[in-house]
Amino acid sequence: LQDFQYLKVFDGDKIYLEKFRELLAKKLTEKESRNIAGEFVSNLFDEEVEKAIALQNPFAYEAHLFTTESYQIPDYFKRNGYEIHLNFLGLDSIQQSIERVQHRALMGGHNVTIAEIAVRFDGNMYFLNQNFESIDYIKVFDANDFENLQLIIAIEKGEIIYSKRSLPKWFIKGFPRIIQKIR
Repeated sequence: LQDFQYLKVFDGDKIYLEKFRELLAKKLTEKESRNIAGEFVSNLFDEEVEKAIALQNPFAYEAHLFTTESYQIPDYFKRNGYEIHLNFLGLDSIQQSIERVQHRALMGGHNVTIAEIAVRFDGNMYFLNQNFESIDYIKVFDANDFENLQLIIAIEKGEIIYSKRSLPKWFIKGFPRIIQKIR
């Protein structure tokens, strides 16, 4: 992760939460605040993407790539001459992910429904497994100990350049196409 520490990361969830709270403080309803905050983040993201491409500046954003549509942004950057670097943080279980989100919400962060967590948990692995060859550089980390991320695999241009000998069960289950490349 240290390769890109100098980059400012676009964190849509954080920006959304700040805007949502700002709108609630102005006495808008929750529904109005959600809609306006969501539109604000979407527009700001689009503006930042276009600005980065126009200036050929590096761009980093935090996202869940759990749908076919979510790969449109990396593809757009790639069509505009960028190399795509992806850092994937994996956990052992959906339950662990739920606990992290609940803890984050208790600390004032963005909350996500349990159903949405489950969709993202499975979808992130499924779609990366399907699309890993379209990403220039991938590092997959075991994030069970968030203070001490463990690199478990690195992929460059679709080829495995590093793999731990012992891979976590969630990785073996979630990335069968990548596993085939290792063996």
